[in-house]
Amino acid sequence: MAILTIDIGGSSVKSAIYTGELADRKQFYSPENLVKMQENLDEMIMYYLKKYDITAIAFSVPGIANQETGRVDGVSSLRYIHDFDFIAYFKETYQRPIYFENDANSACKAEVHLGIAGDVKNALFMVIGTGVGGTIISNGQIQPGEHAYGGEFG
Repeated sequence: MAILTIDIGGSSVKSAIYTGELADRKQFYSPENLVKMQENLDEMIMYYLKKYDITAIAFSVPGIANQETGRVDGVSSLRYIHDFDFIAYFKETYQRPIYFENDANSACKAEVHLGIAGDVKNALFMVIGTGVGGTIISNGQIQPGEHAYGGEFG
């Protein structure tokens, strides 16, 4: 079982295969528009599909990952990604389950499940890159806040 992980950031897009650990890492600079982003993502995904039996694709995105609409809400340095339905496009194109989460929440979940924060019940997790984001954990649960902006510090 291999999961393709893709982290979309303000300056670059990183990917890797997860099979208990991350392997076969790739990266490209974040392009200036949605069309080029889709082309680059499709090229990257096809590379991995030729090499691995991928069971799902997991996206980490800047901004609020709206699970109902498949779009990125809020603001980010990549404004063009806010008008794109990640879940519908990639699910239809690649016929695999698509997971879609805020970048700071994704990093926090990785630390809680696989890293140093495994035994922590309360924490503040910060991601500093092109923007500033974060996650608040209280009693072992991510606190999204009333409008899902609970850890959006930037």
